[in-house]
Amino acid sequence: MLQQAELEEKTHDLYLIPKGYTGQVRIIHEIEIAPAPETEGEYDVFRVNDRGYAITSLPQSEGYIEDLYYYVDDKGKREPIPESCISHGGAGGVQGDGYDYSYTYFSVGCEEDITDQGIGPGIEDILYEEGLINQTFD
Repeated sequence: MLQQAELEEKTHDLYLIPKGYTGQVRIIHEIEIAPAPETEGEYDVFRVNDRGYAITSLPQSEGYIEDLYYYVDDKGKREPIPESCISHGGAGGVQGDGYDYSYTYFSVGCEEDITDQGIGPGIEDILYEEGLINQTFD
């Protein structure tokens, strides 16, 4: 008989975050023009930029969180981020005239980093930067 935990879905996402970044990280999902998804073993790889976000063509992962988080320096060297320095956020969506996008978010930063944490750009700012929506002012 299978245990309950074996039946539940699990996330297997691997986040590569620029070394020294603290603040909210946002991943915008199901973007057709996003770079081809990368994988390492059973993990989907998300390369977060220095502004704290990534876009992907993949849908949101669902289930028990079994993700990996790394700081990456400019030479590509990885340093694991302790689980205690990750604050799991959640998921959301944003809709407008002709668009509908979903995103996930979490925060990275240990206690000593809390005062330096940034908010990062908003979802609609990211969509505008990536050319996914037009920004209009009334």
